[in-house]
Amino acid sequence: MAVVGDAILDRWWMGGSRRLSREAPAPIVELSTQHDAPGGAANTAMNLRALGAEVRLAAVIGTDAAGDRLLELLADAGVDVTGVVRSPIVRTVTKTRIVADEQVLVRVDEPPVVLEPADRMPLQRALAETAAAALGESSALVVSDYGSELLTAAFRRVFERMPRPHHVLVDAHDPGSWRWLAPDVVVPN
Repeated sequence: MAVVGDAILDRWWMGGSRRLSREAPAPIVELSTQHDAPGGAANTAMNLRALGAEVRLAAVIGTDAAGDRLLELLADAGVDVTGVVRSPIVRTVTKTRIVADEQVLVRVDEPPVVLEPADRMPLQRALAETAAAALGESSALVVSDYGSELLTAAFRRVFERMPRPHHVLVDAHDPGSWRWLAPDVVVPN
């Protein structure tokens, strides 16, 4: 099965809170636990693998510590990450939740870097190549689109040249942008 999309590292920093900060009316969280998990397309790949599917993920992430951690989690779960493109000009999208006594206080997002068109094109080509390889070996496709500027154009060019997989599922923030794919299932976000 091929999963193509926006890979994210989800983080939870958890602890108790018994007092407020003197610097601002904010709780002080005494960090006791940190938990990392694949998010976005990476989460979809993990869930499919947990159900027993052979899964190859095609995505673009940074050459940063968050990208290292994301690949480690995916590989440990048995997800094929040979389709993950790493680049020093992008940042691995990370969403960190600060949790005090089981209550999320705030989420801190490290969003993707906005790329110039000249920088975007080589990454789109690389993603297209890895998506083609993943599709060539798969009977099913899952697209997980969180609004990446790389995903739609690169994938569309590849898909138009490939035989259609037996099953196509799209989970997108804007499912209308995937209408051309004629998916079998759409998951409105």
